Formats: sequence, C-alpha cells, structure tokens
Amino acid sequence: EHRTNRLEAEKISELITKHNHSTKKIGIEAFSNEQKELIYKLIDPEIKSVMDEKIIDNWNSVVGEKDTVYVVGDFCLCSKKVNHYLERLKGNQKFLIRGNHDDVKQIHNWSGVFDVKPLNISDYHIWLSHYGHRVWNRSHHGSYHFYGHSHGTLPPYNKSCDVGVDIWNFIPVNFEQLVNFLNKK
Repeated sequence: EHRTNRLEAEKISELITKHNHSTKKIGIEAFSNEQKELIYKLIDPEIKSVMDEKIIDNWNSVVGEKDTVYVVGDFCLCSKKVNHYLERLKGNQKFLIRGNHDDVKQIHNWSGVFDVKPLNISDYHIWLSHYGHRVWNRSHHGSYHFYGHSHGTLPPYNKSCDVGVDIWNFIPVNFEQLVNFLNKK
C-alpha cells in the first residue's frame, strides 16, 4: 500500500528517494509543507520542533555526504529558515525544483534552483517538476516523471507518480522502488 492514513501524515513530513549510481546517490524528494502548516496550526509549537528534527534525522539517515538530492518543491514555508535547514542536511549538492510555497526571490544556499529539471540516471530519463503533468518531455519515449504538490490526489499515470511525503508512509524509497512500483501498476 503506497498511501498512508492522515494520522501517519501528521507525524512526519519527509520523503527521499535515491538511486545508487557509482558512489553517488541521487535523491528525489517532495516536502509537504502545506500539510505541515495545517498540522502546526492544530498542535503545540514544541511538536513543530520535534517534527522538524525528525525530518532532518530521516534525511540524514539515507543521504550521504557525497549524494546529490533534488527537492521537488515546497521545502520550507518560512524562507528565513531555509539556510538553517540546508546546513544541517547531508548531501554534496542539493537542488530545488520550485514549488508554489518556495520563495522565488531568494536562492539561498541551494546548488541550483529550477522550475523543472530533466535528469539522466544511467539509461533512464527523468522529468522533475513540483506539479504533476499528463505529458512531459520524452513521456512518449519511456521517460519517468516525479512530482509533489498533489498530496496523493493524483493517481500514478503512465511512468509518473507523486513522490510527496504523504504518499510513501514516510519511509525513504529509492529510484528502483519507484520504477518497480510504476511497472507493477
């Protein structure tokens, strides 16, 4: 089951997917800060701090110092905290694919910031966007598309799926798991 219930969604707000490519991993992640904001309005500020620490711990448990991570939008609702969080997160390079809650005026300490990002990993072409697309670059030629934003309301389509935190039981999944999931549906 790739969907999680709302109670689980309130406990953790993170997902990372990774692909082991030589000594380097590529992570694909979508944060669910819209959901965090709603949850934070309902819970004690001390819980906020615990959730943020859990997000950092989860990230650092699967991302190594040499890894490259692509965040698929909505990284942090408070732009003043972006660098504070980035400095604490492992990874050699951290890229942001902008979401609707990301501050477009500030680049912060990202290795790069994109509206969409095509990637090639081994023989795979991947299209990253904060938003789910019905078609995307090379979609008719077997490319994969990973997105956030929809909070599980968009079912997987062709070779695309939501990699948002509220979809994958908050357990980091790697690229091969995403490919296997899409090939089985």
